[in-house]
Amino acid sequence: MDLSNLREAFSATALANLDWDENSERPIDRVAASGKINELGLLLWKAKYQLEAEAYRRVQIALCEIYGKRYRDAPPIRAALVGQALREFLAPACRACRGVGEMMVNDRRVVCEDCGGSKLHRYSDIERAGTMKLGFGLTKHAAHKIQWLLGLMGDEDCRANAVMNIELRSDD
Repeated sequence: MDLSNLREAFSATALANLDWDENSERPIDRVAASGKINELGLLLWKAKYQLEAEAYRRVQIALCEIYGKRYRDAPPIRAALVGQALREFLAPACRACRGVGEMMVNDRRVVCEDCGGSKLHRYSDIERAGTMKLGFGLTKHAAHKIQWLLGLMGDEDCRANAVMNIELRSDD
């Protein structure tokens, strides 16, 4: 199996036939491997790559608990910041270029002006404040907390990917 896109392969297990075959990797192998991912990592994968609403809800609850141990913000502010970080994690693509970073215009390659070719949407404090329904000043001072949450989710995603790589590695 091509290990370069395990997230896509994982999402393909949602409605797959779970027959087992000792000679090739099957969806059941990915299901078994995912059982070795920690709970937050697995919930993030289910929310992001299988679009499971229940997993999304459980990730929000787990992240609010983790956040609450680190920062002492009031529950409504905590929920708003976690919700924003989760939105940014689940849909990181630049809206202008739809995550491609560059486009061909006639015979010329043009880098997206909005993302500078990074393929990622750049969230401003004003945009975040509007989405979270919090004041601009509060949002501006909370940007590092959103970045911390994004880092936490990114780390969990990487750990889940590492486990899947180890578990699905073919020794052939």
